[in-house]
Amino acid sequence: CLCLVFVILFASKNLNSTFMILAFIFTLIADYFLVLRGGKNKTLAMCFFMLAQIFYACVVYFLAFYPKERLLQLGTRIIVTIVSIIVACIILKDRVEPLYIISVAYYFNMLISIAFSLIHFKEGLSVKLFAIGLILFSLCDISIGLTVVVDIFNLTESNFICKILNLPINYVNLFYPISQIVIACSFMVKDLKKSKLFRLK
Repeated sequence: CLCLVFVILFASKNLNSTFMILAFIFTLIADYFLVLRGGKNKTLAMCFFMLAQIFYACVVYFLAFYPKERLLQLGTRIIVTIVSIIVACIILKDRVEPLYIISVAYYFNMLISIAFSLIHFKEGLSVKLFAIGLILFSLCDISIGLTVVVDIFNLTESNFICKILNLPINYVNLFYPISQIVIACSFMVKDLKKSKLFRLK
């Protein structure tokens, strides 16, 4: 909520900031179903997370200056999304559920956004913060995804994945809040430099 308000109040009025505001709105709605509703309607929550991811993808899309790279981004997303869903269906077989399919599409699109944002990593502090924020966000999502994998395949406590998840660390609390803060700040670097309140020397 604070990140959304922060972006609305301080971000420049441009297309990227609009994408970010929409991404935070859909993330907030997803969190409502996932957290405040006690994990009910997980599929609906993932649908809203997917919508948020689409707007992150729009930000990454416009990082590309040349039409060929933009076309490459679109082609990569379409192909990887289709292939990942097919592979997931083959692996899960009769255990396929809409939640898992949406989650797979979401995770792979997140990874694609990270990959293309890293391509532009040297283009300024704003892009660097955005890429780092997405990486932190993905680490949170991966930790959640691993818990689902444990449930689907009934992994025992001796399994390597279970050992990682059983460490005395709350991965969501560790990665999620800071990822949102870093992503929000990535859209205000230029504004903060010009502001009398946040002047950087």
